[in-house]
Amino acid sequence: MQNLPPGTYSLAVLGALFFLLQAYWISITLRDLKSQGVFADKRDQIAETRKKLEKLLNK
Repeated sequence: MQNLPPGTYSLAVLGALFFLLQAYWISITLRDLKSQGVFADKRDQIAETRKKLEKLLNK
């Protein structure tokens, strides 16, 4: 630990701070997109499956 060049600890702290800031920003962005309904599945999967099955059975 004594052979490290000067400024190593400050650079490590700055890198950790930058990483935490990015993680915070990504979480805020995803939370905002989720509240807007971007990730919501708006399809009716049961109706789609029923249509596909009817199409297969009518062949």
